[in-house]
Amino acid sequence: VSQKLLKGINKVANPVKSTFGPAGKNVIIETVYAGAIATKDGVTVAKSIKLEDPVEDIAARLIKQVASKAVAEAGDGTTTSTILAQALYANSLKYASDTKNKNLLKKEIEELSAQVIDFIKSHAKLIQFDKEHPSDEILNIAKISSNGDNEMAKTILDAFSTVGVEGVISIDEGFVYRVDNGTNIKVTARSEHFESEFYVSSKEYYENGEFLSKIKQRTIDRTGANPGTNLFLGDSFFEFWKNKTGISENFATAFNGYDVTNIGISATQSKHWRSWVGGVVNDYEAKNIVVNIGINDVDDANLTGIQAGKNVVSLLEQIHADNPDAKIYWFTLTRCSGYFANKWNEYQVCNNFVMEYSKLKDYITVLDIASLYGDNYASYQQDGLHPNQEGYNLFKQLILENIDL
Repeated sequence: VSQKLLKGINKVANPVKSTFGPAGKNVIIETVYAGAIATKDGVTVAKSIKLEDPVEDIAARLIKQVASKAVAEAGDGTTTSTILAQALYANSLKYASDTKNKNLLKKEIEELSAQVIDFIKSHAKLIQFDKEHPSDEILNIAKISSNGDNEMAKTILDAFSTVGVEGVISIDEGFVYRVDNGTNIKVTARSEHFESEFYVSSKEYYENGEFLSKIKQRTIDRTGANPGTNLFLGDSFFEFWKNKTGISENFATAFNGYDVTNIGISATQSKHWRSWVGGVVNDYEAKNIVVNIGINDVDDANLTGIQAGKNVVSLLEQIHADNPDAKIYWFTLTRCSGYFANKWNEYQVCNNFVMEYSKLKDYITVLDIASLYGDNYASYQQDGLHPNQEGYNLFKQLILENIDL
């Protein structure tokens, strides 16, 4: 078993350590959702590796945890921590066979590790940061992080010169705003600027300080949303359910007694939610995140089923990356009737794409509402698209059967 564990560690660590340092090599990763990508980020390489042998895969997951913990606590050092973990285990096996007291070996490793850490700290060089006069050392660090790109390094330096060394810099395509007496304030779900609600908007509907359309402008009420809530993210399907539109039982009544939060925003596509995830979704610290997004990627954006599926998967991956402890559930796109009926083939392609992808990820579960609708899909709709009460009852059934609320 120990040799199989070592084999699993090596299968992850060897490609990861090839990225080590400023002269490290790029690794090409084939992904289901974004094609082939090239990266020299150690934790990204580690997470992409899944081994068929269960024992080897256990070792691989341990290495992934090492890399993930390094980036979570230090923001860097994923490759270094992987190399150290590989060396520690490989060399421990050599000495473990010569000693009967494995606990003593473990204790000695811990004591020597503490000495190494003290040595490194005593020789570490503290780089001072002055916002007004940033040093070349900061620029050099940024250049290494940018794979030698001078322009990108200067951009990073300019950003830190603005926010300070303890500041947080994020890159997004959209934003979340609260409108306060004409002043637009960028916020998160726990912003000091408001008590319980805020507006959301996507970039294409917001320009020069004015909302161009209210179609993507909605109030999100977070009153009573405690850490550990069950978070529902969706388009008009969830918004209609929340607001009791055309049905007899609203979302709150359907899940009375459960800690649930419904953020349903009509006409939204996956790209809109990708820009809101970091600013809004993360701060709920949700236990489960239930997603009903994708139908407008096909209907409004006129994407193919494959394109919509890739967008949905990218959204789910972003949610997971920012909420690694949450379980993620995605509702399949339902068959429609009347005006909306001609997109069913694309919906099916999207559904199949996401379902196949979910088989590779233990944190994504597909709730196949389309199959539950079956051939009687029209009887579960109020307007050819949105569920009627019987339709929402099926949504509720799938939720309670599959999710530990």
